[in-house]
Amino acid sequence: MGGFSGQVPGHLGAGNKIGFTLSYVAGPSSVAAGVQQSSDNSNHKQTRCNADTVYAFSTANVYIGYLHSKDDTGFVDSALVQQPLVQGVDTLKGSGRVDNGPFAGVTWQAIHALMLTGAAYYDHMSNAAIGNGLLGSGNRYTFVAPAEYALSKRTEVYGTVDFDRVSGAASVELPGKNSQTGVALGLRTIF
Repeated sequence: MGGFSGQVPGHLGAGNKIGFTLSYVAGPSSVAAGVQQSSDNSNHKQTRCNADTVYAFSTANVYIGYLHSKDDTGFVDSALVQQPLVQGVDTLKGSGRVDNGPFAGVTWQAIHALMLTGAAYYDHMSNAAIGNGLLGSGNRYTFVAPAEYALSKRTEVYGTVDFDRVSGAASVELPGKNSQTGVALGLRTIF
């Protein structure tokens, strides 16, 4: 994958995106690894690397993987922090925010029409903007449990419950709280 969209004359590296993924499947097992790098118009970079594996049993798939991200663009901090950040005062660009996160999950086709999923994610962050020009480290734990029931080939009802717990620098994502539970129900039509 590649793209040049910086619209900065004379700077092909500014605003571009590059990436690749390699995967291998052998019977019920598959492994994959990938790298993606994006640059902002000032040529600050965000780099993400991932590796994962899946093993397919007869009615269940087991997933495990790891994600590493380094962000000098400030995009991750500005998207996650639930407060206004001032460029230059609250360090965003060039801070070198690092996120390291293993994840695991399982999907189970309980009956023909019902699929159940359970997944767990962990993120340890460092050099994360926490406001007032300060950087810190922290942790986020996320657990997700969706259920999908097919009413037909194209329509399904779904429900999900998720739980997040944050500490340290991750606490800016849930202002005034250290945990949050979410519940959703919906109807989906696939075209």
